[in-house]
Amino acid sequence: MWVEEILHGNPVNVVEMFRMPREVFYRLAETITDIGGLRSTLNVSVEEQLAIFLYFCGHHASNRALQNRFQHSGDTISRHLRSVLNALRRMSPILIKIPDENASVHDRILSSSKFYPFFEGCRMCIDGTHVPVSVPAADVARFQSRKGITMNVLAACDFDLLFTYVLAGWEGTAGDGKLYEAALQSGLSVPL
Repeated sequence: MWVEEILHGNPVNVVEMFRMPREVFYRLAETITDIGGLRSTLNVSVEEQLAIFLYFCGHHASNRALQNRFQHSGDTISRHLRSVLNALRRMSPILIKIPDENASVHDRILSSSKFYPFFEGCRMCIDGTHVPVSVPAADVARFQSRKGITMNVLAACDFDLLFTYVLAGWEGTAGDGKLYEAALQSGLSVPL
């Protein structure tokens, strides 16, 4: 099977195909099983489901390209993409943590005269990014941005690089201000 050949072969190829080192891939497979509830099916292991998803995301691959690469039907590919995505969504409340507003100043800020005292009250970093997506022809205009056909994603992380908030699904034409406003309305807590 192609997935096993890649995972047991040259480590550079693992990163090329799945966008992460072998050890991280296996740790993610274990986590998505234990926390996300992803299970192997009769014909497709958790590792292969994860590989399909990561290849899809990392190479912007079409369903047809995935069928060819992994030798499964289009229905099987779609079903496993949804299964992995749902498992990741189930993991989000456990892996995405809201920072404690009463926490002490982070060491990275305290130890740098460039940051302290200017960022003394800073608890997280927020930024948006455009992720390439495939959408139905009727939706292309809404998702067309200066970076191509994209989804606008807003994410926040703390100084330990742990995600504290993710807002995905907005069309590429949505401005950062609109995303930030929507994030505040849907639960993003920003200490003032």
